[in-house]
Amino acid sequence: IAIAAASGGSRLRWQVDRADALWHADVCHGPAMKIGGRTVPLRIHAILDDHARYVIAIQAATTEREVEMLALMVKAMRSVGRRPEALYLDNGPTYTGDVLATLCARLEIGLLHAQPEDPEARGKMERFWRTLRDGLLNHVGTPGSLHDVQVRLLAFLAKHYHVSPHAS
Repeated sequence: IAIAAASGGSRLRWQVDRADALWHADVCHGPAMKIGGRTVPLRIHAILDDHARYVIAIQAATTEREVEMLALMVKAMRSVGRRPEALYLDNGPTYTGDVLATLCARLEIGLLHAQPEDPEARGKMERFWRTLRDGLLNHVGTPGSLHDVQVRLLAFLAKHYHVSPHAS
């Protein structure tokens, strides 16, 4: 799978032709949480199928490390019973570690990184984050636990996101 921007500054719309050909993964910064009297960050990790725009796995966390990405990949592959042909990621440290590269190499999963300073190249994932913010995160207040956030994320996917048609 090759991904490239169109020349001349314009963008081409593209989509793979089948499920599991390409999964996008990213992290969204949510509202701060109050846990045990401390303010902690909320980080939402997600994996999205390029073809169907289906969120294969999503997880609330307080950090965005490679270990969370690896756990989410395992969760995603176990939930659907298969692996993607390729992963499309940004260039942050969560997605450029040696362990992730080794996992992908051993499982024969292509590892693709977007060009630096090109957020438009990650448009499908960014669109999902906007939908999640508008539909849930902007209305969640100050969450009190990761469990509460996780329950709300799964409910949002089941009752809103996965039942809505997605356009290119």
